[in-house]
Amino acid sequence: VKGRRESKTLMVNRIRRAVDAWRDAGYPGASATSERLLRYWFEETHRVPGLGVFRYYFCQREAVETVIYLYEVRGFRDCFKLIQEFYEEPEGTQLELGVTTRGQRKIRRYVPEIAKEAEQDLPRENLTRLAVKLATGSGKTVLMAMIMAWSYLHRRLESGSDLADNF
Repeated sequence: VKGRRESKTLMVNRIRRAVDAWRDAGYPGASATSERLLRYWFEETHRVPGLGVFRYYFCQREAVETVIYLYEVRGFRDCFKLIQEFYEEPEGTQLELGVTTRGQRKIRRYVPEIAKEAEQDLPRENLTRLAVKLATGSGKTVLMAMIMAWSYLHRRLESGSDLADNF
């Protein structure tokens, strides 16, 4: 299928639009390390002896840009705020964000795929999790290496970085 398909996943379409605009604007707000890596990966030619030019898949680009945009540029460290900003409600439905008496955070929402409301536990507050979803054969291992390289170099080169440098 040519082009990008619309997603039915919780926040994907709004996040994609935000990342597209950020990319088109030249990555404003990105650190020097992040901007250099993005330009190296996606704007420079990578020649592989005997194989020609290597290019990353667009889904890899979009995924690493999304992680950098949400984490570094927008400063999201918690899914609650991320959901509040980017969730798109199917027409006629409502998202409920809540906390149980024992402090467990939850969301309750209508899930079109199963045609009913469902409840989902959320991780504890300020437990940063970075996750992307790619299809089989789309280069997830390369993407993970890119994210680790970004994290490591960001931690080493950017003052105050709280990213990991041990994997």
